[in-house]
Amino acid sequence: MENYDYKDYKSLIEDIINGKYVINQPLKLDNNKVSFLGYLLNYSHINKSNIHKILLSILNKIKTELFKHNIKNNNSKMIEHVQKEWNNEENNDLFCNFDFSPLNNLGEHIQNKKNYLDFLNKLEEKFSEQKIYSKMLPENELEEYSILELRNSIDDINNKCSKIVNILDRDLNLIEAEKYKINNIDLSLLLDLSMKHINLYQQLSEEINNVSPNIHNSYMNYTLVFNLLKKQINHIHQIILDIKEDVIKKCKNINELLGETQSSRIKDKKQENLFF
Repeated sequence: MENYDYKDYKSLIEDIINGKYVINQPLKLDNNKVSFLGYLLNYSHINKSNIHKILLSILNKIKTELFKHNIKNNNSKMIEHVQKEWNNEENNDLFCNFDFSPLNNLGEHIQNKKNYLDFLNKLEEKFSEQKIYSKMLPENELEEYSILELRNSIDDINNKCSKIVNILDRDLNLIEAEKYKINNIDLSLLLDLSMKHINLYQQLSEEINNVSPNIHNSYMNYTLVFNLLKKQINHIHQIILDIKEDVIKKCKNINELLGETQSSRIKDKKQENLFF
């Protein structure tokens, strides 16, 4: 087994595309062996927030290379042959086009949630202060702490909640559409193609030119990167779902606070009436 060590990111990507390096092999980093994903995150321009973009970029580069083989030679015949072996002649998409732009909005969603929660925390403080001021002043002198003003604040909170949830739902729906396309990719065909060596292409047809001797590795890399990307999409999808759940939960809690404040105010008035 080779000790792969790529200081240059471009060289790493080139070897992934042409199949000289298969990403299930460990890479050498500071005399230690690390996974492909861990190695990627060591580059200064790559982090957890943009790793899906990097994976998609690598996937598209491999796909472009495989398309070249498809056009220039009988790679397409090999695909047809494998499909027949699997009794699958529906011509399932192996190289689907993806739109993962909704994943790029994760940072915005996190920031929206933070701003929203900051606003909620301030309003919760106001509710706490209202309990004190309401015992000292009549309702018509409470101003921003009056039930009417608090209700207006709640309406504002609900509007903000609705807008945030709508934006989250928009991206969740778009991601779901991409997940549907991903789930239609037949990994069994891709895995089979990753086992078809150059000699099998030559057996299929003698008229074969410029086929990379590592074409099986290119298919393997495509399959493995595809699977990593699929995992990353599921991860981001779950984060966005959790953000939506947190926002809705906090919105519900603040609405309950208003109900408790109103009930408390009614009780206080009843107690006051007992003395008259």
